Amino acid sequence: MFSDLHPTSPATKPELIARGRLKEARETFAERGWKRLPQTERGQAILIWGADHAWLASSGNPKRSVERWCKRWAPWLTDAELRAIVSDTVISNKRWSADQSAIVLEISLAERTNRNLRHIGASDDPNYDARRDIRKAKAAERSRKYRARHSTGAKPGRPPLNLSPDEVRKRKNDQAAKRMRQYRALRQTPSRHLKEIDRVTQLSVTHAGDAVVASLLAAPSGRLISLDAPASPQPPHRKASSFNAVTNGAEPMPAGARLREAHFERNALLRLERFDTAALRWLISADSALEAARRELEQRQHHHHTRGEKPR
Repeated sequence: MFSDLHPTSPATKPELIARGRLKEARETFAERGWKRLPQTERGQAILIWGADHAWLASSGNPKRSVERWCKRWAPWLTDAELRAIVSDTVISNKRWSADQSAIVLEISLAERTNRNLRHIGASDDPNYDARRDIRKAKAAERSRKYRARHSTGAKPGRPPLNLSPDEVRKRKNDQAAKRMRQYRALRQTPSRHLKEIDRVTQLSVTHAGDAVVASLLAAPSGRLISLDAPASPQPPHRKASSFNAVTNGAEPMPAGARLREAHFERNALLRLERFDTAALRWLISADSALEAARRELEQRQHHHHTRGEKPR
C-alpha cells in the first residue's frame, strides 16, 4: 500500500511502527469480520486513529496515504468529509502510544498475548503489571531450558576431595603454615611511614650466608650476633628489649641503625634450618627489640618534625 508512494527513501522508525500498527489493525478487523468500519462513535475514533497512522506510514505522500486508507475502511465518506479528515490530520500531533492504540481498537491483554501483537499494547493493563509478570515467567522458563540443556548432572559447588582424617589434618596444617609464612613476610617489611627504609629493605632480602648462620648457632643463650662487630665472650652489653646501653663507653646507637640491625638478625634467625628453643627465644627477643626501636624512631621523628630538626 505504501511502497508506491515513496519507494526510494529508507523508512524511519516512526514509519515502521505506524505500518506495523496498521497491519495489526487490519488483521484485527479481519478476525472480527469487518470489511469496513462501523458507522458509530467507535468507528469514528478508529477512523481518526487510522488517518494519523496512515500519515506517519508514508513520508513521501502522506495526504494520499490518508485518503486511500479512509476510502478503504470508510467508503461512505463524501469528498467534503474526506477533505476535512485530511486537513485535521495535518494539524494533529499524531502521538499515539501502544496502549492508546489498544484502547481505540479495544484490544485486551489476552487478545494481544494470543495473537502475539508487537506494535499494539493492551487496554486493560495500564501499569504494565500483568505484562511484567508474563515477561518474568517467560524469562524463568528460558533460564530453566538453558540450564537443562547445559546441565552436566553434577551437584552445584566444589567437588569433594574425599580425604581421610589424616589427610584433612595435614591439609589444614599446610594451609596454616602458608598463612604464617605470609604473615612473617609481611612483618619483615617495615612500615611505610618510616624514613631511611632503603637499607632495611636490602637487609630483609639479602642472603646472610653460612658464616652468619654458624655464628648464630655458636652464640650463647640469649645473645644476638651482629655482622658489624665480631662475637665477644663477655656478657651482652645491651638488652634485646631496649638496645639503649652504651657499648664500651661509646655513644648509644641511633634508633635507625638499631632498627636495621634488629631486622637483619631476625631475618637470619628465620633462615635457620635447625630452629630449636634457643633460636625461638632469640626470635622473640629480636621481635621485642624491633618493636622498641620502631616506637623510639617514631617518637623521635615526631619530636624532630615539630622542632624542624633532622632525627638521628
